[in-house]
Amino acid sequence: MSFSDEKLPKNGITAKEASDWTAAYQTAHPNETKAFSIPIVDLLELLTELGVLQKDSKGNLTTHGVTDPADGIRAYLAIGPDPDKPSVNEDKLVLVGTVDGEDQVKGTPNPLKVTLLGSGAFDLTRPCPTKCDVKSPLYHS
Repeated sequence: MSFSDEKLPKNGITAKEASDWTAAYQTAHPNETKAFSIPIVDLLELLTELGVLQKDSKGNLTTHGVTDPADGIRAYLAIGPDPDKPSVNEDKLVLVGTVDGEDQVKGTPNPLKVTLLGSGAFDLTRPCPTKCDVKSPLYHS
């Protein structure tokens, strides 16, 4: 497998690094979840709830300045019901927004730094396995 030279964003890694790192994890944990599929709508809703994305007068999403590197999204590993088979549990990834490095989710002991429309926690992810792209260079059997 070959990887071309890539122009990387500030916190980007090369495709080779991604492949090497995922291979290392999947080799060390051969029977564990390999990845999660995260719908774009979940990310947009999370960023909207944090106030990072805002709707303009035409209904278009615009960004609101985020400059603090401690502001972002934290992903927690979890277990919850499979949406296709609610009686069966599967690995999950629960996403929450962070401001100043603190989770912005209702019910936390930290005072919230943003006004949340919902709980602040999101998960519509699907684990791999069972929902995998087995042709991806990041999938190692």
